[in-house]
Amino acid sequence: MSLHVILIHNIGIDLLDVKYEIRENGKPIEVVRTLYFIEDIKIVKGVEVGDAAFDVWLNRLRNNLRLIDL
Repeated sequence: MSLHVILIHNIGIDLLDVKYEIRENGKPIEVVRTLYFIEDIKIVKGVEVGDAAFDVWLNRLRNNLRLIDL
């Protein structure tokens, strides 16, 4: 089993979008997309999301709402 990076996309300064392909015996078996949230130059959280742009936007919005201190 191996892991191959398909996409690394930096969204702003606080979010990294990474798409992986999991292969077994050279054949793709699954594609996984993960958002990594960055604070103070460190990854603080990783969230697996669907492949749609809406899923990425929604998870980014949720994370930003949690970081706001009222």
